[in-house]
Amino acid sequence: MRELVETRYYLVWGHARPGVMSGAISAIRHCELFVSIGTSGVVYPAAGFPRFAKENNALCIEINPEANEMSFLYDKAIRDTAGKALPELLG
Repeated sequence: MRELVETRYYLVWGHARPGVMSGAISAIRHCELFVSIGTSGVVYPAAGFPRFAKENNALCIEINPEANEMSFLYDKAIRDTAGKALPELLG
């Protein structure tokens, strides 16, 4: 993961403007790595993000203490809090 040349961060809080959301979805559809951190997996449009990533065969990692309705889409699940899992994941 350290070899990623470009990293894009998209945080969606509440209702994003249409252009922002379409840009986020486009980036997710073209990513090689998708990491989801602490989501319920039931609030759309964010709940659909792992499906978009899978369209490009991206490696999908879920960091969440509990599984949710979308957990089956992820290649790797880390069942811990973000505060504990991220430092370990990023080294």
